Amino acid sequence: TEDVQLLKRLEDDADVLTHDITEYLVRTSAAELSPENARAVSRMVRIASELEEISDVIYRLVQITARKYRKERAFGQQATMNVTDLASAVVEMITLYETVLKSGGANEDSVNQAEALEVKTDKLRKLYNKASMSRMAEAESSVKTEMITVEIHNQFELIGNYALSVVKNAYYLNNDEEGAEDGHR
Repeated sequence: TEDVQLLKRLEDDADVLTHDITEYLVRTSAAELSPENARAVSRMVRIASELEEISDVIYRLVQITARKYRKERAFGQQATMNVTDLASAVVEMITLYETVLKSGGANEDSVNQAEALEVKTDKLRKLYNKASMSRMAEAESSVKTEMITVEIHNQFELIGNYALSVVKNAYYLNNDEEGAEDGHR
């Protein structure tokens, strides 16, 4: 549909912007930078990369949703509520990192909030995937339909991981402490 094509163009634009930002930051880091500024540039590159990964995941979610409609896979009421619940947690994460980035950095409270939200998205993903498996086992829903819900849950949880990294790296931009590099992959 036109909406999917528009989102694909936006995702392609995000790829180009990420490349341009990263290239600029790499050129900047080639200059004589203090160790502190070099770490800041490294964290900015990481933030740009994580934001681009989020745009990739969002586009994958659009593709999954388009496939759901194309294949006429109807979610049951509980599956719909679970997807909506997980989506709400992810929207909280996105809202949090938008606020953090617009304000110029994160504080300890926002890092703690991001960590709590990431734990929540992970727990919800596990809980809701288990529920999907139960529905499949009890033949309450088709296997193909439930596999789509599992795929959606997993993509949402990925956004939570990337969003947490964005907030942590934004925090370490303004704080000398090490530790922003703790991976989530």
